[in-house]
Amino acid sequence: MGFLLAASLQGQEVAAIAIGLGSLVTIVIVVISLSLRHESKKRQLRHAERMKAFETGQPMPEGEVARATALGFIGVLVPLAAIGIGIGATAMLWHEDASALEYNYGLLKIIWLVCGGLAAATAVTCINALRRVGPFGEELDKVRSQRAAAHDKPI
Repeated sequence: MGFLLAASLQGQEVAAIAIGLGSLVTIVIVVISLSLRHESKKRQLRHAERMKAFETGQPMPEGEVARATALGFIGVLVPLAAIGIGIGATAMLWHEDASALEYNYGLLKIIWLVCGGLAAATAVTCINALRRVGPFGEELDKVRSQRAAAHDKPI
């Protein structure tokens, strides 16, 4: 008799867990569908804005924003990759023969000078380019002011 009571309690626990998981899955599905619907609406609005700008002959700043984003990715990923390559080459030389590391010292200097120089040059170049064309750069502000001036003109 006690066994049946314990089994029924476990059944209630299983039912509670199933209800909780079912609720969680439902919430996740609702959130995902609302997010997808929102993204679809944003795409439609962006498309309508671009078509209106195209029809009125206004420049589209999305290209400059995309360029700034690409410069940002390059400015971060290339230096990280160069430093990673330097660390990997150092580890390979260290693992190959730790006793001959003093002979490999010149090679390590060359590797780190090249990797560090590449990382520094890429970072500086991307930062300078982002200053010219960035989310708050002068060229993008010029495009926005042209768009605002064209919008205020009487037709």
